[in-house]
Amino acid sequence: MTTPSSMRLPRAPMALFGALLALGALSAALVILLALRWPWLGIGVAPDPDGLRIVRVAPGGPADGKLTPGSLLLSLDGGDGAIFLRAEDIVDEPDVLPSTAAMHALFARQGRIHAAASGPAVARAIGPDGAPYRSELRAVARPVGDLPPVFWVQIA
Repeated sequence: MTTPSSMRLPRAPMALFGALLALGALSAALVILLALRWPWLGIGVAPDPDGLRIVRVAPGGPADGKLTPGSLLLSLDGGDGAIFLRAEDIVDEPDVLPSTAAMHALFARQGRIHAAASGPAVARAIGPDGAPYRSELRAVARPVGDLPPVFWVQIA
């Protein structure tokens, strides 16, 4: 059965659709590659009034056997001086901050945290028993499986 020529779509819109689909796939791949380049220490943290609480340590990750779940992570020292961590450092949506200046300050802190975690870093923490400790860590490339579900929803 043939389709009448009046019912066929012109090739130009289909080609444009294919090009846009390819551009979208390339953009998503670029975002995934950039997310995987962020230094990964293998910890999950939650906000705490005194800093960041370690809630999970990934088995086989850089912090495995070095940081303890339940510890309060106080700072990272990556050679350019220590950056003391705050609950605000893990904001999911920076656009909810009260001002553009607050958003720029967060991005500057994120840059400092990235720099500290990129090379050999010293993490200072207070263990669940209240005893302070420090651990030397070296970040590795983030595994794809560690990207959170919200990441996949945002790029879909």
